[in-house]
Amino acid sequence: MARIIIGPYPAESDFRLLKQNNVGLVVSLLDPAIPYEATLLEREKVDALGGLGPTYYRAGRRDDAIRRLSEAPAITPGNHELRDALARAEASK
Repeated sequence: MARIIIGPYPAESDFRLLKQNNVGLVVSLLDPAIPYEATLLEREKVDALGGLGPTYYRAGRRDDAIRRLSEAPAITPGNHELRDALARAEASK
């Protein structure tokens, strides 16, 4: 049975606790018009790209990896790890 909890945006330590309690999904209800929440939304995008791109790459889905990782520079221009992962995916094609 899925567990759904609605409340304030969890801090990093809260995510660990939620995971220990078998909460597998946190739905973000953040408002990008609020500066702090816009920052959290951006971080969520980066986390998604950072997770999906390399996951696709390891699964042999190079085109999907490249598509996801090529979004990274626009969202986080200074993230060298994602840029390197994109270069590896493109080189392996």
